[in-house]
Amino acid sequence: MKQTNWEYFDEKLKRHLIGLLHGQDTGHVVIHVNGKVTFIDFKVHAAKTYRILINNIPIQIVINKEDENYNYELVIDKDTPTPTNIARKAKNKRHRWQTIAFIAAFILIIALLTYYFSI
Repeated sequence: MKQTNWEYFDEKLKRHLIGLLHGQDTGHVVIHVNGKVTFIDFKVHAAKTYRILINNIPIQIVINKEDENYNYELVIDKDTPTPTNIARKAKNKRHRWQTIAFIAAFILIIALLTYYFSI
């Protein structure tokens, strides 16, 4: 039985433990979050994606099969329009404009100081 664990820190920096157990012979899958079983699936012998929500943040657990080996991946979905993702995008947009304004002000101050001292 293959076991994979991830640590996920949400927006408030709260730690969440996500685990996956996969019996490669039987194909049985168990996914648990913070010690509570979230999914049980049987006879998974091909690629499959599981979607869970942790504090309104969509998370995908992806099982990929390459040859006879399985790969497991945890993907944070930042594109689905949940309230948390919408707020994050607005915050990022605001920070982007603040950064541009700061750089422009800095360049302007340097240019004015250069002009002042060159006279």
